[in-house]
Amino acid sequence: MRERYTYEIATRSQDGQWRTALRRDDTFSRDPASIARSLLEQWIIDHQGKLPGGRVFIYRGSHQLSDRITPSVRVQVFRGALQEREDQPVAVAYLGHAERDYPRNRQSGRRFVASYSSHLSRLSKLRLPPQRPGDGRADELRDLRTGIRP
Repeated sequence: MRERYTYEIATRSQDGQWRTALRRDDTFSRDPASIARSLLEQWIIDHQGKLPGGRVFIYRGSHQLSDRITPSVRVQVFRGALQEREDQPVAVAYLGHAERDYPRNRQSGRRFVASYSSHLSRLSKLRLPPQRPGDGRADELRDLRTGIRP
């Protein structure tokens, strides 16, 4: 059965505030959770390379967002047309990172990162330890053409 729904797509700014990017209504024949998922997936495809990445989280009905999820995009689906929609969403989809997506500090057991943006900046700073002469591997290398060690 086809039903009228209003959907709202919002992005999260650096200060943590939601900024509505799109608000429309349309007639759909799918359930609200499927609508939210497909709208979010289409948003991801349309904004490829501009989003920080993450996973898709789907919630049915109204809910309080967990502190363990750091979202960057939110899609809310409301029952009814744009002007007469319900106050509470019937489904919400997020693109974001869960706390368990980040590596743990083995010594303290604490997570490295508080938000997805600081996580991404720290990943770019990871470095491998430099190779030292005499560690066994560098000394065993041979020239491929001559077979002689350098």
